[in-house]
Amino acid sequence: MNKHHIDILENFNEDLTVELLKETADRFFGARKEIEEMRETFDRYVADLRQLQQEPLKRLAVLRAVLLDRDERIAAFWEAIGIPARAFDTHLPLPPPEAVDFPKPRKAWTLKGRYTQLVLEAYDRFHAACDQYRHCRQPRHALPEGPPPPCYDMVIAMAKLLNDKIQAVNDTFSVECTLQFVRSLDVRTQEAEEVTGVIPGRYASGLVDQLCIEPVDIEALDLLKFPVPPAPDSVEGSIRNFCKQQVRLFKNDILTRIPAFTHA
Repeated sequence: MNKHHIDILENFNEDLTVELLKETADRFFGARKEIEEMRETFDRYVADLRQLQQEPLKRLAVLRAVLLDRDERIAAFWEAIGIPARAFDTHLPLPPPEAVDFPKPRKAWTLKGRYTQLVLEAYDRFHAACDQYRHCRQPRHALPEGPPPPCYDMVIAMAKLLNDKIQAVNDTFSVECTLQFVRSLDVRTQEAEEVTGVIPGRYASGLVDQLCIEPVDIEALDLLKFPVPPAPDSVEGSIRNFCKQQVRLFKNDILTRIPAFTHA
């Protein structure tokens, strides 16, 4: 190939390389900006969810208190309604329940009636807090305006959607693939490699790692993973039987603690 032809090809190569890289950069960084905006929204939802997760923790603390805060009795309660005791173990500290956190059950003539109402109401509130935190379910009277409130299921779905988008961008706009294509149009490099072999480090593979977008590490979010316990109506009979047994076995403890719960 004579010098004139090489010059023509080199000029064509330079023009094509510039256009190719410009188009790739526009598309890559346009997609990256979209992901950054999605990530900002996602981060706000995660922050809001961290605040919301305090509610089921607080309601769990109240339920434990009305169960006299003894591990064996709490485990017996979960067993009575068909739940493994470990289901509601948490590495997060439970906030100490305040007086205003405890339910105010209807009056009852007997100790068994008062205690049963107390436990039923505490469980009902705990169930509602878990349901709202996990599945975004709101009380019937609550009609939220604006963006939907956060919940665990929504945040995890957002994280997976964001990761799918990131993976697609990283795969589609792989800098390495683009540079390899540009390299194939580089006349002088091709001629040199025909004589000397591949030139190591011609295009730094580290550039790909630098420009790739990091996915969301869902485990590192460290969000509360409480399940939703059975609906109160479905376990009311079991709770009543449990409370009846507890009053029979631990009457004095319950007599001592109930005034503190109900401000009697």
